[in-house]
Amino acid sequence: MSKVNELLTPFSTPIHITKYEKDMTKEFDFVKNLDYVMNGGESNQANRNYKSSKTDVLKSPELQTINDFIQKSLDYYTSQILEATQRVIPTLSWTNKNPQNSRHHEHVHPNSIISGVFYFSTTDTTPIKFHKADRWGLKLEYKNFNNYNGESIYVPITSGELILFPSSTTHSVPTNQSNVVRYSLSFNTFTETGEVGSKSQLTYLNIKEWLWKF
Repeated sequence: MSKVNELLTPFSTPIHITKYEKDMTKEFDFVKNLDYVMNGGESNQANRNYKSSKTDVLKSPELQTINDFIQKSLDYYTSQILEATQRVIPTLSWTNKNPQNSRHHEHVHPNSIISGVFYFSTTDTTPIKFHKADRWGLKLEYKNFNNYNGESIYVPITSGELILFPSSTTHSVPTNQSNVVRYSLSFNTFTETGEVGSKSQLTYLNIKEWLWKF
């Protein structure tokens, strides 16, 4: 049978949101009392957002329950959505503080497979914004923007939600126009065993094994 007027949408970006249902008052108090430094140093005056000095916050006993929730969500994302056989675990993890008039520039997370953001406090003016990697070189005039012609998308997030996405996905945070401080926790991941790829597909690499050889 011939295919008439068929639209294919390959190579989708899997962005997954889950909700933490437990009370997180104590965890939020812990996050607010961490030591914060300007993200990017004093050269970041234009963005004025802050990150925790601590870069392994998910290892803190105070965040154990949230860490368990994040790991469970990662396991679902890799095994059920990506259908991968290798498990990923958080590597670096840090908290972010965005006061009024602060923002976060477009960026990706190098040296990571899947990245995520967990939200302790957010506002309507600070959704996470994802940007298309292969943007149109030449543009037509559009009546409406949709998933096919758009080059960015705002994803509204509420407190207690976790969003997971491939670490190579460009994202940013718009200017916080509210007087409510936005607090979030970001993290990177890598495989639990240090293995990536597949031997049958000639993409296999065991980082721990190669480090041992040297």
